[in-house]
Amino acid sequence: MNKSESFWDKTASKYDQLEMKDEQTCINIIKRTKTHLKISDIVLDYGCGIGLISNEIAQYVKGIHAIDKAKERTLQI
Repeated sequence: MNKSESFWDKTASKYDQLEMKDEQTCINIIKRTKTHLKISDIVLDYGCGIGLISNEIAQYVKGIHAIDKAKERTLQI
């Protein structure tokens, strides 16, 4: 594992904890995002973390490409 991968893996676990705590922000992001989506859309979620937003919008789009530098986090999607 290189320095960059190591950094993002360590940062990801901390970010996940923050993301869970700020649930209302997540809900607001999802609500705003859904207004711009069409069922024919394919979405790129770059920096998806554990996929909270991707999972919530998946039913409103054709597909999602979820990418995160911290490899261990994207396995949960």
